[in-house]
Amino acid sequence: MLILTELKQWVEQNQEEFISFLVDIVRIPSESGQEKGVAERIQKEMVRLGYDEVTIDRMGNVIGRVGNGRPAMLWDAHMDIVPAGDPSDWGFDPYAGKLENGVLYGRGACDDKGPLAAMVVAGAKAKEFLKHGQGSLYVVGVVGEEIGEGMSIAEYLKDSGLEFDFAVIGEASSLRLCRGHKGRAQYEISVPGRGGHASRPDLADNPLYKAAEIVLEIQKLNENLFEHPILGSGTIAATQLTTKSNSVNSIAESCKIFVDRRLTYGESAEQVLEQLAGICRPFEAKVELMAVDEPTYTGASQKGFEYFAPWFMEEEEELVQAGVRALKAASGQATVGTWQFSTDGTATRGTFGIPTIGIGPGDERYPHSVQDQIDLQEYLLAIQIYALLAQEVLGK
Repeated sequence: MLILTELKQWVEQNQEEFISFLVDIVRIPSESGQEKGVAERIQKEMVRLGYDEVTIDRMGNVIGRVGNGRPAMLWDAHMDIVPAGDPSDWGFDPYAGKLENGVLYGRGACDDKGPLAAMVVAGAKAKEFLKHGQGSLYVVGVVGEEIGEGMSIAEYLKDSGLEFDFAVIGEASSLRLCRGHKGRAQYEISVPGRGGHASRPDLADNPLYKAAEIVLEIQKLNENLFEHPILGSGTIAATQLTTKSNSVNSIAESCKIFVDRRLTYGESAEQVLEQLAGICRPFEAKVELMAVDEPTYTGASQKGFEYFAPWFMEEEEELVQAGVRALKAASGQATVGTWQFSTDGTATRGTFGIPTIGIGPGDERYPHSVQDQIDLQEYLLAIQIYALLAQEVLGK
């Protein structure tokens, strides 16, 4: 069994090495579909740390295993990042790995390379209490999460054929234990019409007028959406409208409305689809889930629909309580909450039903912003928390 004092000493003695690894991967640009460089660096680190097996699957996910058999635990954190944008907005090179006053700044520091690096390091420590036949831990660096959260880890789960008893999502949470989040779905509504010259609207069938009525009906849906006692109510918003038109002097032949729907736990994409279809039917408009088809760096395809299931865990469940014990042991306190954004938990728990929690270093205000950063002491503490969590779940 790990002794907390020894664990803290191990992290303290090796902190320069652990921080150097995090800085290395922040310095490697890895936008979605371009994760190869960071994948190779993580693979190299897992080998150096003594993982029992390290592989890269057809999607490009990096998988490190320690131990064997059941119970089996999955740690998931993604390698891809959103674009950094204009460096002048940052005031420095966002890929320089800027260190200042104990904070690492740069694209991906918080989302999601801080949690990822902490999991990679902590996974190696888990070998101390995992022996053959007593359980296994799989640490997975995931591709393409920013394009379609859950898609690549779902492909790994299907391809590997492995059955997991527990999953932990590494995303920024300020080291709160997160036990769920809302899902999301993106819909496209095609509104038919008949084009014509703007000087003779009587000869045309203007789809924009139909679209305006549809949008107003969509807005009204927010008044009566299902509300979960913890995750709260879902939301719906029309976000974009495009037209098929020859010019600004022409009435459009058709138009499309794009709708963002945030689903709380207990709602489904099918329910929303039927609800929208009811609004669209009088206007002969067609509604469908938007599709995703994006290549990974290996050439495999992230293919599916823009639906990412909500998920939730009750506070008394075994994995949640194990997370609370690990947090209290490492930091003296444990805050339990939920995320506002979506993660790969949409697949692990939402689709596959694996008991799932989330914990990660990094403030939830910083992902996708030019303030992307991570406090290094929080990062080092996360290593301890992950190691203790693995012991709580697998080491008994």
